[in-house]
Amino acid sequence: MLVNRFPAMKTLVIRISLTLISLIICAGIIKFSYLHNKSLPLPNSDTFTWRVPQYLSYWWVRLTNPPEEGSLRWDVQEAKRKGERQLEIITISCGTQLSNPQKALKEALSYFAVIVAEPIEKKSYAEEDAVVTWYRFRIIETLNPRPLACPGCSDSFDPPGDMLPIGNDEILILQGGGTIIIDGVKVVHHFSNKLPYSLSQKYLLFLRPDSTKRTGVAGLGPSGVFTVESEGKLKPTTPHPTALSMYILEHNQNSLDRLKSDIQRLETEFNRGGK
Repeated sequence: MLVNRFPAMKTLVIRISLTLISLIICAGIIKFSYLHNKSLPLPNSDTFTWRVPQYLSYWWVRLTNPPEEGSLRWDVQEAKRKGERQLEIITISCGTQLSNPQKALKEALSYFAVIVAEPIEKKSYAEEDAVVTWYRFRIIETLNPRPLACPGCSDSFDPPGDMLPIGNDEILILQGGGTIIIDGVKVVHHFSNKLPYSLSQKYLLFLRPDSTKRTGVAGLGPSGVFTVESEGKLKPTTPHPTALSMYILEHNQNSLDRLKSDIQRLETEFNRGGK
């Protein structure tokens, strides 16, 4: 009778009842996990402020929306079950490689565009089984607007909506790996042939561009990325010599201006049919 007269009290009773039921269910789940060797680690004082909520969240996801085994969500949930705050993933991948140092630049120009640009923004996103990072680059100079031998070749990816629009002097570059928080767990995904770009650092980039979507990927990996230092000096981003870095050192003395002249020469030869 009293509850019926006071709707607010009725709501409170319902909330208290649901809370008690939830606590009973959670306690049962924890007991079940202990009996099946799914023990919850209790090593320090943050147990009840972080680990228990994460552990209960793990079981809630497993019961209501279980992730596919092997997916990124699966790995995150397993980290939560173990009481871990951070998950590190390493992926070994290989990009396109050039083999002949004497013809490396000509070969690279056949399949890649070349620009000088600097990153001004980056955002990481969770995909089904990986973390990816999109970089917004401001284009400073275009040395080779499109691959000479294959103008239509491109690696096409749809840019994320929250990084649109893309300015006329900008390009979005996709790269595997990155750091992101997923359901309370810090996920750090490392790709073996990728490098984190430093914001506001000027780079020389060999890209597979999509001029329609104004996106691109560094198809040569770190071997096709050089930092542009003071006085236009080019510095490879990989510590190991590559065919392209050896060519630029031998023929251009790591000079951006000399590389520009070399690119113009090769473009002229190509247009004349001197492939």
